[in-house]
Amino acid sequence: MIYSHKKHDLIEKINNFYPGRASNGSIMDLFLTFLEMGQVTMKSLVKERKENYEYLKAQLTESMKPYGERCLETKNNKISIATTLTTLHAKVFEPHSISPTFFGSYLFSRRVSGVRVVYTSTSKINDQHFTNYGSHSHAYPHLPYFTAAASIGQTKADIDLFIIRIREAFEHFMKQEPKKLIEMEKIMAGLNIEEESKKKVDEEEKKKE
Repeated sequence: MIYSHKKHDLIEKINNFYPGRASNGSIMDLFLTFLEMGQVTMKSLVKERKENYEYLKAQLTESMKPYGERCLETKNNKISIATTLTTLHAKVFEPHSISPTFFGSYLFSRRVSGVRVVYTSTSKINDQHFTNYGSHSHAYPHLPYFTAAASIGQTKADIDLFIIRIREAFEHFMKQEPKKLIEMEKIMAGLNIEEESKKKVDEEEKKKE
């Protein structure tokens, strides 16, 4: 928002409305990015994002069929796509007492970020209890599911790689022993933490030199 210093009444209204608990830095960064891009570039990116949404949905719909999963119809959401994990949960996660959120952790460890898994749960915030928190419904019938978004800057090559990783994840869970898979993930996570710690130590030593 841009306003003139001459409009003192407007400034006062904005000051009264603003709670003063958040930084304006992120808004300023976004504003400067828009100025640097210009109208033509911005419109081009938005157009590309809309095309990528349709491409992502088509690829997900086709690739999930062999695993008994499907994309959910959410007509009012043209950015994120929800895909069921009900079959995988019934065949793999539930029988082995594994939380479906492990699906998202598994992908994250393979450089796939942004996947959010929503499942049947009860959460408590202060004195308030929320059923199926994050799904926007107390009794949503298609849980669990994971979401994937078509964002600005994303390319079709990114989507293709994402689909490959998703398929690999399903194949791993369907063919391997889930409990052993979790233990392997814990070991790999420990090794990654150890490797990161060593890198930090090396960086600190280089700075001292």
